[in-house]
Amino acid sequence: MLFKKRSLLITVAMLTVFGTPNLIGSESKSVGAVYEFDEITITANLTETERRNAGTALTIITAAEIEKRNVRDVSDLLRTVPGIQVTANGGRGQTSNVSIRGGNTSHTLVLIDGVRANSNTVGSYDFSGIQVDNIERIEILRGPQSSLYGSEAIGGVISIFTSKGAEGFKVRGVVEAGTDQSAHVSVSTAGGGEIGDFSISLGHDEADQIFAARETDNHETDPFRNSSVSGRFGLNLPHELRLDVTGRYLNGESEFDGFMFGVGAVDGENTRNIEEYQLTAKAEMPLTDRIKQTAGIGYHDNSVDGVDTGFKFEFLVDTLEFWSQSDIVITDSALLSLGYKRRDENGENKNTFSDGTNTDAFYGQLQIQAYDSVSVAVGIRNDNHSEFGGETTYRASGAWQIEDTGLRLHGSWGTGFRAPSFNELFFPGFGNPNLDAEESTGYDIGIEWTSSIPGVSIDITYFNNKFDDLISFDSSISLANNISEASAEGVEARIEAQITKSMLLGASYTFTDSENKDTGKMLPRRAQHRVTGFLDLSITDRLSAYISVEASDNTIDTDRTQIDDFINVNASAEYVVNESIKTYVKIQNIFDEDYEEVNLFEIPGFTAFIGVKIGL
Repeated sequence: MLFKKRSLLITVAMLTVFGTPNLIGSESKSVGAVYEFDEITITANLTETERRNAGTALTIITAAEIEKRNVRDVSDLLRTVPGIQVTANGGRGQTSNVSIRGGNTSHTLVLIDGVRANSNTVGSYDFSGIQVDNIERIEILRGPQSSLYGSEAIGGVISIFTSKGAEGFKVRGVVEAGTDQSAHVSVSTAGGGEIGDFSISLGHDEADQIFAARETDNHETDPFRNSSVSGRFGLNLPHELRLDVTGRYLNGESEFDGFMFGVGAVDGENTRNIEEYQLTAKAEMPLTDRIKQTAGIGYHDNSVDGVDTGFKFEFLVDTLEFWSQSDIVITDSALLSLGYKRRDENGENKNTFSDGTNTDAFYGQLQIQAYDSVSVAVGIRNDNHSEFGGETTYRASGAWQIEDTGLRLHGSWGTGFRAPSFNELFFPGFGNPNLDAEESTGYDIGIEWTSSIPGVSIDITYFNNKFDDLISFDSSISLANNISEASAEGVEARIEAQITKSMLLGASYTFTDSENKDTGKMLPRRAQHRVTGFLDLSITDRLSAYISVEASDNTIDTDRTQIDDFINVNASAEYVVNESIKTYVKIQNIFDEDYEEVNLFEIPGFTAFIGVKIGL
């Protein structure tokens, strides 16, 4: 299907100058920079690894990037990442899920400070409640990662890290107001010294004039409120022992519109209340010159209750994890990581079911660096699930930096599995206790070229994923069921160019060809074509601007109906008043595009905001 005429014209114009968000996660500069190869990733190999040595397809978003874009929701940052599909049931405060490279949303493992945040009942993570306050960085891995992270990591991993305090003492506040009767206020403080460091953040978001369902004769608003607090505390002890404790608490409430089979979206004063908290404690220290030991414990609790088209619901889930990892330097070019993780999960749907499972996992990974230009990582993991038995997964990745050419070859291969969620097994009218665990095999291979004069970076990656026993709703039996086989393959292409010292441009395109092998039809809510883009511009020493674009083409919904193609353009401008005060304005959906990511549930049209940042 072709884009609508207006969208097509805008797309052509935007492709000329825009691209993906700054994928490099560079520190704050005039506008950023094309890839810096000393960028460190933690998630790719479970140890600190230079980005150029990671064979896994990887995107890093830092606090500097978040600051520049002036967005409030983590999901808005993810929308412009290659291979990512965000689907929201309407505007802010509505359920928002993420899939990677054609996988289900439950194939995306979300970690907050290393602790699994996915719901034990639904299987996926709802991004509607998590804001950008006090986030230091986000790392997105694409492709199967089960050998490192176990179940749910079939499609990839999104890892969110809380900000770490730095030397000195700082206080920062943000106040924002805009259309839809929306408001945001946050305050944070951070500091540190030789003994330790800390960071604490409090935030509140709300909007009253949000509409979830497509406009009808009885179109009532669906407001939301969201308050959160997060913190990180670090302590430096003798013998290089480092202790870190992080915590996050969220309390949110929103109204939403329901859905009835045979009718569609139904306006109504349905309510949803969310309470979520997470606590992590981690210790690390070198045991010898060649052995580093890390151990941690994490707890995540999530409760959701409300009313949906007259029916009360209440979901209670919690996850407790313990892990221990030893990193052993075998030679100057070989690092062996050995680890154990225990996970206990509980899920309850009030008055319907209550169940719990546990998983014991042992894993190992060997990283080899050869000739300062070739890096290889191979890993194996065995998960022993209390309900579905043992499962062994494998992974291999590699990167080759071809000297004096600016070329880098990268690739990865891996297997994955996912045990069914509690809802998929037990939820009335949907759950099927006879389900099998999902399994997958996936690989990607890519080439990246970077030139310092002029600053240009190009990356093209081919990916291929195959799913066995994929879980989906089967209308023939009106229950969840296993699809015998499904696939998703495609291409991620990205280009960035530092046109001048004050202008960074780029473009990205993702093609995804998904198929249910049982029916021969494409999988739902996987756009076949996606284009994203940005313009990062320093107009003067005090004035800067950031423009982003997102376009989607050829997507079907779960009921096989076509989702309209769309293009969405957002912009923000920031002015530095003095060393302590910045003001900004931002506009979302500049062209007031009517579009949906889930059929019948509309994304807000033109909205505008103004804000002030104060730092001391």
